[in-house]
Amino acid sequence: MQRRWIGLAALFFMACQPRADEAPEAARAELTDGEEPATDPLAGLDARSRRALANAPVAALLLPEGWNERSTVTSGRGFYAVSARDGEISVYLHATDVVHHGGDGREAPAPEHEVRGVPARILVNEGIRSVTWERGGTSYVLEVECFRPFEDERCTEDAFLCDLAERLVEVPR
Repeated sequence: MQRRWIGLAALFFMACQPRADEAPEAARAELTDGEEPATDPLAGLDARSRRALANAPVAALLLPEGWNERSTVTSGRGFYAVSARDGEISVYLHATDVVHHGGDGREAPAPEHEVRGVPARILVNEGIRSVTWERGGTSYVLEVECFRPFEDERCTEDAFLCDLAERLVEVPR
């Protein structure tokens, strides 16, 4: 897993650092299908995360209700990212408008899944399960990393990841 973090370290170093104003981790919110989303999709985000989200260069999504209190949002030129931790699981959502296709002349295999109504690919790299999709010129990646990646069902099966992707909340612009 160390190699995976090297590539993401620059992006998430600041996002994953504890903040002095951060409230103690709230009890895990178990969400079920059919629960209504919060009226304010930004509820629970701190001021720094709200500013980063306001500067997001792409259509932004947030983790579902119950995650914002543990989420940190960062943004920069061409990207925004959300990171959150809950006990033995970390979740990362990255989005960018810098999308590269192929380039080596080979055609990518057709996506085998669908997320949020569009074709998607699910990948597993060193126990980190991710789903990636494109919508409106933006590339999204949602990753789930578990403390016990080969034992925790949230990282050994696609169900948790796909359900989480479907429940992402669109942020009004």
